[in-house]
Amino acid sequence: MMLQLNLIPQTEKKKIVTEQFFALVKREAIYVLILLCVVSVIFNFTIYKLESKLNELEALLTQSKNVNVPLVKQVWQFNDQISRFEGIQSEFVYTSLIFEKFVTLVPSDIHIKFFSVDKNFNVVITGAYEKRQVLLSFKDELAETFLNDIEFPLSNLLAQENGIFTIKGVIK
Repeated sequence: MMLQLNLIPQTEKKKIVTEQFFALVKREAIYVLILLCVVSVIFNFTIYKLESKLNELEALLTQSKNVNVPLVKQVWQFNDQISRFEGIQSEFVYTSLIFEKFVTLVPSDIHIKFFSVDKNFNVVITGAYEKRQVLLSFKDELAETFLNDIEFPLSNLLAQENGIFTIKGVIK
C-alpha cells in the first residue's frame, strides 16, 4: 500500500498539469516547425536543381536545334518531294491490268480501234463488229463483268453486219 500525501492544493495541481501540458505541446510544435523547415529546405533545393537542369536542357535543345537546322530543312524538302510523288501516284491508273482484263472479254468478231481510260476510270471503246448479235453479247458481257453506267447509243445498231460502235462506261 502506498500513501499519497496531498500537500499541494487542487488548484495548484491543475495549474502544474496545465503547464506541463502546454510545455509538451510547445516542445512538439517546435519539433513540427523544425521538421517543416527541413522539408521546405529540401523542396526548395529540389526546385532549384530541377530549374537548373531544365535550363541546361533548354540550352542544349536550342543548341541542337541550331546545329540541326540544315538537316531539318532537308527533311522538310524530302517530305515535300514525297507529297508531290504521292500526288502523281494517286493520278496513276494501272492501264495494263485494266487492258489485260478487257482483252479477255473481246470476242474474235469484234475489232477494237480505240480504248481509253482516264484517271476517274471512265472508259471509251470504239471499234467495228461483224454481226450485230456479237456486239450485243459483247455489250452484255461488259455490263456484267467490266463496266458500270454503260452508254450504248442506238446508232451502234444501225448496221446488221460490219458496223462501227462506241461504248462508254465506268470500270467496276
